[in-house]
Amino acid sequence: MTFWLAIRAIIYYIILFITSLIWFSAILLTRPFSKTAVYCIIASWSRQAAWWCKVICGLSYEIEGAENFNKVPAIFFVKHQSAWETFTLAGILPCSVFVVKRSLLMIPFVGWGMAFAKYIAINRKAGHSAFKYVLNQGAEHLKQGHSIVIFPEGTRVAPKTYPEFHKSGAALAKATGYPVIPIAHNAGSFWKRRAFIKKPGTIKMIVGEPIPTKNGVSTEQLRNMTHSWMQKQMKKIEQ
Repeated sequence: MTFWLAIRAIIYYIILFITSLIWFSAILLTRPFSKTAVYCIIASWSRQAAWWCKVICGLSYEIEGAENFNKVPAIFFVKHQSAWETFTLAGILPCSVFVVKRSLLMIPFVGWGMAFAKYIAINRKAGHSAFKYVLNQGAEHLKQGHSIVIFPEGTRVAPKTYPEFHKSGAALAKATGYPVIPIAHNAGSFWKRRAFIKKPGTIKMIVGEPIPTKNGVSTEQLRNMTHSWMQKQMKKIEQ
């Protein structure tokens, strides 16, 4: 069983590489004319990556609360367990910019596409300067009508673990007044952190209702509220 799962994963990555080259070429052609076109191309590539994952690896997903995607622009707080959400969310979330670690921009084609889309790339070791950069760049993108996707735990975590959230996401929400929409999912149960093999199954994603940030709630309270919501939902879908 493991052997065939490995073969399927190899085929998936080969197809992902080939399609990434094709879609990146499209980005090069459209980038000088339209930034919106770049986002549309990345979203199309992302949806295709999810489709191939379903067809080849047998791994699909279902969404509860998808109607909350219409309440944008917003700041999405997303559980981070695997590479699945990095590949897939751009095709699910409407017109969004991700906060990512800078090293991802060096990945051929995929990372270069992120750079052209002006994803907010940070150096995790930069400390306060990275924090200020997220606030400044995030506020600018929100003004342009783009939502921001933040992995508030800062890095991928194992299933059934609930580390505290970093403060940058809550601080950005408070500074700009845009709502927070939390997203829980159990992708790590199928596509484990740093794992090559993807287990077949259905990833469950829960999209919470927007949490307002203009009602006097503090940054710390907002961080605690979203963390509590995330932990409750994760315990439900990881049983």
